[in-house]
Amino acid sequence: MPSRRVEQLRIYQTHPQGWEKRAPDEFWAAYQKLQASKVRGAAGNHILTDLVLLVRFAMQQNNELAPFLEKVQVNFRAWVEQHQASGKSFTAEQRKWLEMIRDHIAANLLIETDDFDYAPFAQAGGIGKVWRSLYLRPA
Repeated sequence: MPSRRVEQLRIYQTHPQGWEKRAPDEFWAAYQKLQASKVRGAAGNHILTDLVLLVRFAMQQNNELAPFLEKVQVNFRAWVEQHQASGKSFTAEQRKWLEMIRDHIAANLLIETDDFDYAPFAQAGGIGKVWRSLYLRPA
């Protein structure tokens, strides 16, 4: 039985360069052909976070296959509308931070405190600035 490292090298050598970046698009296109009524979104330009949705769809944990970015945007919009309906509003700065967080989650599935040490958050002031903007609201 070959070691795990040898198996990884064999897989790498038998697949063309960049296959891991094309995999979501290729699987998406295949599902679009097989189950068109359950698949939304174009067959190209999927990000790696879409692989999670592909696996969940393949395992029949999700009834529909839609891009992760689309799901995040729909959920974000609903969350903002829910807050606005309850009389809360966001400043332009708060909205900017929330949108950066939304975009980060769409690309990475989650956000952690350390993520605020890197672009684009660090350039906008990092964790201290987001904390002041979102949590330390003036009375």
